[in-house]
Amino acid sequence: MDIAGRFMVELARVSTGATDPRLLPDRLATATARALGVDAVGLTLAAQRPTSIGASGETAQLAEQLQFTVGSGPCLATVDSQTPVFAVESHLQRRWPFYHDLLHGQTPFRSVVAFPMNGGLSRVGAMVIYLTSPAGPLEFDALDAQSLVSLVSEELGASTAWAGPHQPGLQHWIDVPAARVRTTVWQAVGMVTEGLSLSGADALALLRARAYSTSRLVDEVAHDLVTDHLSVDELLADTPR
Repeated sequence: MDIAGRFMVELARVSTGATDPRLLPDRLATATARALGVDAVGLTLAAQRPTSIGASGETAQLAEQLQFTVGSGPCLATVDSQTPVFAVESHLQRRWPFYHDLLHGQTPFRSVVAFPMNGGLSRVGAMVIYLTSPAGPLEFDALDAQSLVSLVSEELGASTAWAGPHQPGLQHWIDVPAARVRTTVWQAVGMVTEGLSLSGADALALLRARAYSTSRLVDEVAHDLVTDHLSVDELLADTPR
């Protein structure tokens, strides 16, 4: 059976009994990981407001959150360049040292492959493959992975039928469960922007600095701010810059 056939079999298995279309990205990520025989897969929108829309498991979700915390990594790079990124561990450590350190310390993943998605997700979407082997990108079939990028992009594009008219293209994916976590960050950015008269970029940088200095995720720091467990003044005073 070819890769497309294996993918459809796995998608059918994970979709049995599934009724919520918002969980389609999670099912696609899981089916992709199983069909390719890789450790984990994440699906991400990496446009102006990067967010995960689906993952094959909690650890893949965490890997995306770690990349967002440092603000750089293979996922963002593949969307910017529109070319695949094959990052063995030594490459990760050299090009993205902060991300490598967090990934190494908090997940079992040691290497990453990222592909830009196509169709309706072209220039904004990425499929990220996480591997526990330091040389993982050299040990799996990249052509099979590229084939699944096209299939997953097609599946996500076809699902836009349930989006409202105010959500053109990929916009409705912002409402999936995985993406809702990230909305707290944008709320916090707004609070910091207003409270400290900063630009959005500087406000996000301050949240990231706080997260990195306290060994936490940006999503967690943002939650503290939005739920009044951390004030804007405390954020400014206690965060090294």
